Amino acid sequence: MKTIITSHKEAQDLLTGPESIKIGAVVSISDIDCWRPTGLFDDESKLVLCLTFSDVIVGRHAPQKSDIQELIDILPTMIEKCERENKDILVHCAGGICRSTASAFVAMCMKLPEGMEDVAIRQILEWRHIADPNRRIVELADEILGRKGRMIKALEDVQDEINRRMRIEFDF
Repeated sequence: MKTIITSHKEAQDLLTGPESIKIGAVVSISDIDCWRPTGLFDDESKLVLCLTFSDVIVGRHAPQKSDIQELIDILPTMIEKCERENKDILVHCAGGICRSTASAFVAMCMKLPEGMEDVAIRQILEWRHIADPNRRIVELADEILGRKGRMIKALEDVQDEINRRMRIEFDF
């Protein structure tokens, strides 16, 4: 089992192409008025969680505790299903940079023993070179999972690297 982090467009390509058969679960995160990828609901054997919130850290469209609780509640089932069936988990948001990487970080923290949050964030940065996990998602998950700030610290510890990567990727 692996975790695939993508944008909406990349997710659509995966879900409608031959690789779709390898995907066992999908976390789909969209803005309120955003489209969902074609193919998302074509295969009833896939577990699909659709979350709707913007890539912001404050305000009414920011991720809410109930959103992240829903994610945390379903992740163990998704992970167990994908490990049992040797399938992958697809996590996507509009750009594949912030909400999806934060959600994948949450999943990795849940899979690894407590105290390995730094390993989890490094894994996310290896899987998705352009990653800037949404801090609000990380803060809420840290609180819900009782990580006592370790997830936030792990994110802060790599923030300079994230900023450097983002400058390189988007420097015109």
